[in-house]
Amino acid sequence: MRHSLLFAFVLALSLAQSTPLIQFDPHSPSDLSQVGKTLYLRLQAPQGALVGGEAIVGGHSFPLIPQLTWQGTTDWLALVPSGSRTVDLLVRTPKQTIRMGPYALPKQVFRAVPWVGKGVGYEIFPNSFYNGNPFNDLLWQTDRTDEYYHNPLWQKDPRRPKPFEAPWINPPVTTLLCCHEYFGGDLRGILDQLPYLKALGVNLVYLTPIFEAGSTHGYDTTNYLKIAPWLGRTQTLKELLTRGRALGIHFIFDFVPEDTGLGSPFFQSVVREGPKSPYWNWYTVYRWPFTPGDARAYQAWQGIGSLPLLRTTNPAVLHYLLKVAQHWIRFGFSGLRVDSPQTLANEATFIQDLRQAIHQVNPEAYLVGEDWGLDPQWVGPQAFDSLMNYALGRNILLPYAAEEPFWDGSWTLEHLVRFYALYPIASVAMGFNVIDTHDTSRLLSAVGGGNLGQTPSPTALARERLAAALLYALPGAPIVFQGDECAFLGEKFPDDAERYPLQWPQCRQSMLLFYQRLGALKTHLAVLHSPLWRPYLGKGSLLGFFRGTPGKGEFLALFNDDPHPASVTLPPGRWKDLWNGRTLEDQLTLPGISFRYLLLE
Repeated sequence: MRHSLLFAFVLALSLAQSTPLIQFDPHSPSDLSQVGKTLYLRLQAPQGALVGGEAIVGGHSFPLIPQLTWQGTTDWLALVPSGSRTVDLLVRTPKQTIRMGPYALPKQVFRAVPWVGKGVGYEIFPNSFYNGNPFNDLLWQTDRTDEYYHNPLWQKDPRRPKPFEAPWINPPVTTLLCCHEYFGGDLRGILDQLPYLKALGVNLVYLTPIFEAGSTHGYDTTNYLKIAPWLGRTQTLKELLTRGRALGIHFIFDFVPEDTGLGSPFFQSVVREGPKSPYWNWYTVYRWPFTPGDARAYQAWQGIGSLPLLRTTNPAVLHYLLKVAQHWIRFGFSGLRVDSPQTLANEATFIQDLRQAIHQVNPEAYLVGEDWGLDPQWVGPQAFDSLMNYALGRNILLPYAAEEPFWDGSWTLEHLVRFYALYPIASVAMGFNVIDTHDTSRLLSAVGGGNLGQTPSPTALARERLAAALLYALPGAPIVFQGDECAFLGEKFPDDAERYPLQWPQCRQSMLLFYQRLGALKTHLAVLHSPLWRPYLGKGSLLGFFRGTPGKGEFLALFNDDPHPASVTLPPGRWKDLWNGRTLEDQLTLPGISFRYLLLE
């Protein structure tokens, strides 16, 4: 942990006057990481203890910049050239100057994947995105979906709803919407929509599972090495990745190492052969014989019988899964998202081995972990590049944008400071930042827009724009869940309406243009590629923060989540409003539920 004295080099000098306790550990990714050609050195000192300082590298001086203050500690940053071998730190207190070092810098540091954070991310749930090839719509039946559809005891029950093919336009909302209504979305549909994605500024696409499985969501894998027939052919996937890369769009796939589906040949071998099966030790079986789907007979993910857990501590299982990941990286994916890694009994070693395996194929492969909490211990050079930052988007940005009770600008700023103080700069630079996904209510629904079939109010639409503007203004990649840019609705409960097929003719063009404009700024404004974030304002309904290094070209984002206008005092200088081109000084008035993007001239 970044504030642990066990891993920190601590300066505690006993001079005539007391000196501050200063911490810096070049071997900690929280204190040293790399973005582009720059090393980011971060040291901690008691709040108010320092007034400035420099990092000295090869006779050149680089200023220390105060970044964050929280829990009585201020973080100071120095940006030095990559390749530096040693560094001295010169820190100034109100009474003296202290020289620390020289510190030997490690040759290998935690480094940001260079293309992440320079554009927009987009999550696609293929079944409900776009139907490009109607001729494969019925091929889901070849996956034996009905046979392997989850039922508590997996007994034949004529009253049980069966998977079915649903029409794309205005299909029924049923209890099967989550997993067993087949709308016909496929890889060809994604391929056809690449120009649409490019116009949004997308350079990263996250595909939820596309491999053969027993459901539309795909998390019950039956074959890790085969594309689900109803989604398309391997050649179509290759064309998608190739044409996407030509447009500057990288794809990452969803990897499900914790469990298989009931249709997996490994699990079916256990069902048939019991202890004689070569895959018996790939699962944890309590009793045999058993009825597939009866979670009382074997260990299953969250007790769901259709998801028998794999024993990833078994070397054979580990070897197989690592080879699967390498195969798809070699095939052309730029990275992967790991589903539910906390379920793995050997999570830490598994992720280390997985990272090493995919980097053997592509040293710049991007590795993301599904984690809903604030867990910085799971990012770094032996872990994930980023988590799915629900802790940022869902737990900080959304309450502010929705103007939840007791959650104001001050509370938002405090939580943002905590978030950025805990994560390494490299991870911040390539953050996988989500507000909503296929596992949550849609953004517009979450800010009061309603559910399917309802008409969102102008206030709800304004709150979605506010939330999106917040997300795009932060370091890392803003991840848009398919259809949010069209202001589509969908509540998670009770029927997973967020997975409803996108009703493209109803796409709200004003919202689409808004997202396209945000995407253009995110893509082309270099300061928004910077990992640097500093707080400016958090008071009442108002929130503000800086991006980039202080001085000319610095970016200031301001937000007001209240329906009433509010006045904001600007920092010294002339600020250009990037939305309307006006130049501002001294003060501005933020209309109700609005934002401003400003650049220091």
